[in-house]
Amino acid sequence: MSVPSETVLRDARWTDLRTLAALEAELFPDDAWAEASWWAELAARPRRDYVVAADAGVLQGYGGLDHGGEVSDVMTVAVAPAARASGSGGGCSTSSSGGHPVAAPST
Repeated sequence: MSVPSETVLRDARWTDLRTLAALEAELFPDDAWAEASWWAELAARPRRDYVVAADAGVLQGYGGLDHGGEVSDVMTVAVAPAARASGSGGGCSTSSSGGHPVAAPST
């Protein structure tokens, strides 16, 4: 899956956490991760791996995996409403896999 050419996929940074928590609250109002939860997730690297999609410095989405063994589990993938259908979500999930097989959560 490709993302728009102006979108940059990169590792999540500590400086992204406030924005990630705000976007999470907008997208998942009933069970959003708080900023403290994001801190704990990033502190769990390298087992936890998070990437963000940014366009002109504005976070458009994020994805995260738990690399617990032979297979990585999807922790979260989210895209801001204005950036949906742009490929950012797929880019985040593919980029964060690091080449590991990924087990998507069952619904």
